[in-house]
Amino acid sequence: MSGDSQIESAIQSLRLGAYDYLRKPYEPDELIKTVRNAVVKLQLERDNARMLHQLEQSEQWHRLLVNTSPDVIYTLDARGAFTYVNDSIERTLGYAPAELIGKDYLVLVPPGEVDNARYRINERRTGERATRNYEIQLKRKEDLLSSLSEHTSEDHVVVELSSMGMYRALDPDHKEFLGTYGVARDISERKQAEATIAFQAYHDLLTGLPNRALFKDRLGQAIVHAKRHGQTMATLFLDMDRFKVVNDTLGHLVGDGLLQAVAQRLRGSLREGDTLSRIGGDEFMLLLPHIRNRDNAAFIADKILASLKQPFHIEGHEIFVGISIGIAVFPDDGDTIESLVKHADIAMYHAKDSGRNDYKFFTHDLQKSFTGRLAVENEMRHALDKQQFEVYYQPQVSIPDQRIRGMEALIRWNHPSRGIVPPNEFIPIAEECGLITPINEWVLAAACRQATLWRASELPAVTMAVNLSARQIEHPCSWTSSSTACARTAWTARGWKSRSPRAP
Repeated sequence: MSGDSQIESAIQSLRLGAYDYLRKPYEPDELIKTVRNAVVKLQLERDNARMLHQLEQSEQWHRLLVNTSPDVIYTLDARGAFTYVNDSIERTLGYAPAELIGKDYLVLVPPGEVDNARYRINERRTGERATRNYEIQLKRKEDLLSSLSEHTSEDHVVVELSSMGMYRALDPDHKEFLGTYGVARDISERKQAEATIAFQAYHDLLTGLPNRALFKDRLGQAIVHAKRHGQTMATLFLDMDRFKVVNDTLGHLVGDGLLQAVAQRLRGSLREGDTLSRIGGDEFMLLLPHIRNRDNAAFIADKILASLKQPFHIEGHEIFVGISIGIAVFPDDGDTIESLVKHADIAMYHAKDSGRNDYKFFTHDLQKSFTGRLAVENEMRHALDKQQFEVYYQPQVSIPDQRIRGMEALIRWNHPSRGIVPPNEFIPIAEECGLITPINEWVLAAACRQATLWRASELPAVTMAVNLSARQIEHPCSWTSSSTACARTAWTARGWKSRSPRAP
């Protein structure tokens, strides 16, 4: 406030920083209003300074969050050139953000992905139609490839992309396209893990071959293709001969090595497009699509057998391997997955019965034989309970004095509908399916009871011979305490020759 009424004085005061200039005389209301305005201005200046500080701090936090994000965050202008890229681009693709500013987005797109990238990386749509979680490949910078380890030296990265267009409203009916905002997440490790899981689900981990599930899938596709084009194809069932002996004598480590070596050698005998599968243990299956006739399948089988003639050298052991092969041809031997696999399996068992290390084609006579064999096994499982077995005693005669010196116990199967079944028709089947042990014990017990009766009747002393399966002799643990005690009691009876129950 001043009594100086010169306008120059007022101007000079304002230049020196005064908020206002009042000249005497003044009204009290005018003074109060001026002071109030000055206080409001000061408060506004303080509020503005605080807001600027908060904005600066917010921008710093924003930049920190964006640059430390594991995702690549970018913006493009309306022409598709980069206007912003965060620091994650360097960790993911090897480019410094400054290298990409002003460059077209196609610099990051492999040639094969250009069509997929178009209108995705430089998305113009918004809302529900915008790109969401779209998988696409981006190129790595060559400098980055040289510093990567061998198992991650792919020249591309798989990312999951989300992007949308950015617009500025000019009026309620018009908007100006400014560019694209996008986020790309590196999912290469996830894709690799998914590929590993998928491989393990459909491949044998020991040999790397397709497993049963994948083989059946490919066989189903081959059947559909063969039906559509009127083609012939073959399914082969391969089973290694006496592989269990290798496992039991040399150990499972050698057995696993042998399986891997056999799988590798089998691969070398096949054509491109054939499918070799390990379906379990020492069993393999082979799919031969697009064959002209059975001779083509026989040629491949001969080639496989010839490839296995040379020995395998595993862990210092020289091992020779044979393989039995069963062949089923589409459509003559079956037109479904189940029928082809089943008939190839039947043919393989025929090859084993015929001497092993050979191949056999499926025929309907084999199926009848196999079905009959299965029926014999099922009926034999109930024969003991139904008391259908009988023991015949064949005398052993001393030629010089024409006297009976012993008896040999021989089993017969008195089948209710087939009559007397000789041993050579059911004993081999019993040995294969594991029924030979209870049958042996039943014969032994029956022979012991009969010997006890002869002894009680005071007949001349004779020896009793009982035939035992070689499988039971090789596995003494299969003997039960009751059968052993029974044999010991009978064979050590008065006037009888003592024999070991394990003697044939």
